[in-house]
Amino acid sequence: LESIHTDIIQSIFNIHSKNISSLSTSIIYNSTLLYSSFLGSSDPLSSSPTPPNASTLYRIASITKIFLSLTILHLRDQNLLSLDDPISLHNNLYSFPHFSPHSLTFRTLLSHISRLPVSSPCLPPEDTCSESQVLDQILNVHPLSTPSLTGSYSNFAFSVASRVLERSIINTTIEDYILNTILKPLNLTRTKFYPNSNDYKNIAKTLNTFKNDTIEAEYHMGYNNANGQLFSSLEDMTKFMMYCMT
Repeated sequence: LESIHTDIIQSIFNIHSKNISSLSTSIIYNSTLLYSSFLGSSDPLSSSPTPPNASTLYRIASITKIFLSLTILHLRDQNLLSLDDPISLHNNLYSFPHFSPHSLTFRTLLSHISRLPVSSPCLPPEDTCSESQVLDQILNVHPLSTPSLTGSYSNFAFSVASRVLERSIINTTIEDYILNTILKPLNLTRTKFYPNSNDYKNIAKTLNTFKNDTIEAEYHMGYNNANGQLFSSLEDMTKFMMYCMT
């Protein structure tokens, strides 16, 4: 039965493989790896393309938010914060004057019900966004019109949560805290905010069809790192999923 299922999955991937620049896949059931597959090329414009492998890095984008959420739960378990703490209780620099203090808690930020806008109030490009720019614009941030219980996706909410942690609770950068409290203990050695020069030899490059098929440069999100900067590999994401399922 397991063999039949994997054959069906592989046939689906094969049908669509011509439209995939790079894809690494694993399927886990009951903490057991049932299937893994690698399609496309880690560098789709290379003259001699090679397929991705278990250690190929991808920018995992908003999956980064899971690691920030785990960080906040870890701090809650140490009684360093409550999910229902107003963030201004920990740092009054993040007192948004157009919001009720109790509408901006760690719970509402992580649940996308804070009514903060989707993006940080910075001018592009995103990698030049700084905390000082954000704090200068706090007076201009207004709640979205959507009802709070409806929810509205907000990258900015996760950025705010991470910076409140940095300023008032963890006494280090959010990147270092996630590294030392989550990534290292789980042995996620290929998951990192800042790939080094050797890593770039095995990063799945992005094919940007809107720019004459050029490949996007390496990605840095600056102030917004905690909502989408992490890179990881299939091997690490498989380990992480197995941990989450135990």
